[in-house]
Amino acid sequence: MEYWSAKMRRQSPPEISVVVVTFCSEEYIQGCLDAVRIYSPVGTEICVIDNDSNDRTWEILQGELQTGRVIAQKNSENLGYSRAANQGLAMTAGEFVVFLNPDTKVGSGWLDPLMRALRKPDVGAAGPLSNAVAGAQYVEHYVPLDAVPTSDVPAYLRKHFGGHVAEVKLLIGFCIMTKRRLLDKLGPFDEKLVLGADDLEFSWRLRCNGYRLIACLDSYVEHACGASFSKLDEATKHKWNMESNMALKKKLERHYGSIQGVTSEELFGCTIFEDALKFPEDS
Repeated sequence: MEYWSAKMRRQSPPEISVVVVTFCSEEYIQGCLDAVRIYSPVGTEICVIDNDSNDRTWEILQGELQTGRVIAQKNSENLGYSRAANQGLAMTAGEFVVFLNPDTKVGSGWLDPLMRALRKPDVGAAGPLSNAVAGAQYVEHYVPLDAVPTSDVPAYLRKHFGGHVAEVKLLIGFCIMTKRRLLDKLGPFDEKLVLGADDLEFSWRLRCNGYRLIACLDSYVEHACGASFSKLDEATKHKWNMESNMALKKKLERHYGSIQGVTSEELFGCTIFEDALKFPEDS
């Protein structure tokens, strides 16, 4: 595989690593990285894996590399999300790892609640609320966005929901923090899930191994939702989505023996996987 990378030199391993997988994210990547630097502790490690973007994404990342503020790698082909995320995991060293989408923008106080949740030994992963996300992490379950300016949402959540969490069955992968030791123990993302369903499988696997998933009600990350995903051609998008859904369905069937009559609500606490459960095996 052809790639170009650079690594920051450190006296000791960082506590937190942030891994971002990009594909044609020129509109968002600079804002994403700037926000992570502004609102994260000094020494936070940032790693970007570019899945062969054909826009200005890599040009922007080269500028970041020259400053030494990121670790970055450009793949010579699009490897899908899971493989690229695992590359980023292998290139980083933080005790805590955040997998963050490039079309996100973190804000004040985003990390503290996630860290607080993960310091409990039985918590496997934690995630924030957002404006564009399914399930319990949708911010409008807790505050109407038309009543609070977007810039004020983090402060509002800290004031009204400080220290409050919700235990969930699924954490959406736009921003998910976990512990490196759990990834070492249980394995990284399943690379058979090329694009999509990676967060469902990872959430399910953590729960199967006795770990809780926590949505932090006082952490907020803005999300454009699907920006990179939308840049894929329709045929590839459909193919990879189907492959990922079928791989997860087969894994569930191996685990439970049969998933006939099982609903997405039972598995993940929402209807996000309902249609995939109905796929025939030869789809």
